[in-house]
Amino acid sequence: MLGFSLSLILLQLIHSQVMDLAYQRQAILHGAWWRLMTGGLVHSNSLHLLMNLIGLLLISWIYRPSCNLLQQVGCLLLLVPLINLTILGFDAHLNRYVGLSGALHGLFCYGALSSLRRGDRQQIYWLLGLLIKLIWDHWHQDGITAGLIGVAVYDGAHWLGALFGLLLGGAQWLRSGWR
Repeated sequence: MLGFSLSLILLQLIHSQVMDLAYQRQAILHGAWWRLMTGGLVHSNSLHLLMNLIGLLLISWIYRPSCNLLQQVGCLLLLVPLINLTILGFDAHLNRYVGLSGALHGLFCYGALSSLRRGDRQQIYWLLGLLIKLIWDHWHQDGITAGLIGVAVYDGAHWLGALFGLLLGGAQWLRSGWR
């Protein structure tokens, strides 16, 4: 996870110093498909990156016993373009987007299902708590976080991440035969 985190820092440096790597709807529609990946890996500023890195490391640490690091990185690398492709297809009003938080919500769900599959029934409460958080965030926009990261928080990415994380975790559970 350290290597993935360092990659995020390097991409952020490129994003802030060399070229804009954000999800940009019009650029993607005109052939810059790589933004479907980079848009979810770069951030609005260093504090935004730091907040997401802390979240990443906490989720990774919590779910490491049930979900190895290779699975976690693979999950993130699937979630980022899935979320952004869905945004591209279904939210024509969102022109620009950055951040890993949607994929982090997905990784949390994937990790919770991995732990639940291994018998940790407490994960049901964690998933219920995440659902309550998502509903709260949808109806109560967080001005504090938006002020810190310098952009509005797009809760749609959080919902999509959670949905895709549940689907990936469910697919993994099916593959293992519902054990």
